[in-house]
Amino acid sequence: MRLIPAAALLALAAGCGRGVAVDPLPQDAGSAQRCAELLAAVPQELPAGRAWTVSPDPTTTAAWGSPAVVLRCGASVPQPPPQGQLLQIDGVEWWIVPLTDGDRYTTVGRWPGVEVRVPGAYAPSAQIVAALTPAVAAAS
Repeated sequence: MRLIPAAALLALAAGCGRGVAVDPLPQDAGSAQRCAELLAAVPQELPAGRAWTVSPDPTTTAAWGSPAVVLRCGASVPQPPPQGQLLQIDGVEWWIVPLTDGDRYTTVGRWPGVEVRVPGAYAPSAQIVAALTPAVAAAS
C-alpha cells in the first residue's frame, strides 16, 4: 500500500482553503484498501489541482477544482437507472447519467465501485473520466 506523505496532505489542504464535503460510498472488507490504492494512483491534476476532501473517510474520496469534480470509491454501486447511457473507456464500462449541471459516471461490473461527478463547467465530461480510468482499471 502506498501512503501519501503527511507533507503532501498538508500542502493539498493549505492550497484549497476550504475542503470539499463528500459523503463516502459504503465499504466492505477489502474495498477500503483497494480504494486507498486507487486514490494513490489518480492524477493530481485534472481540470485543476487536487482539492482537500472533508468526509468520514478521506481514503475513499477525492476532488479536483472548483466547482469540484468528485470521485467516490466503495463496495456498493447502485443499479443503473433507466435513463443514461453506457460508455466504455479503455476497457472500463461507465454508466453515464446526466445531472442538472454535469454528469455522473458509475463503473459497471467493477469492485470496488467508483462514482465520478463532473460539473458542467468541465464539458466534455468524458475527457475527465478518461484521465481517471487507468487508475480505476488498475484498482478494480
